[in-house]
Amino acid sequence: MNWWKLPGDIVIRGKNSTIYIPLTTCLVVSVVLTFVVNVILRFFRK
Repeated sequence: MNWWKLPGDIVIRGKNSTIYIPLTTCLVVSVVLTFVVNVILRFFRK
């Protein structure tokens, strides 16, 4: 599996161009970054 082209990402191919909309990839990155930031903030607050 290619990590930058997950199921749920949208690819539209035309004759001369390709449009790639990484919906699932953005969602996964957002969840991971939110988790990491929360862990870091909890570590520094104590």
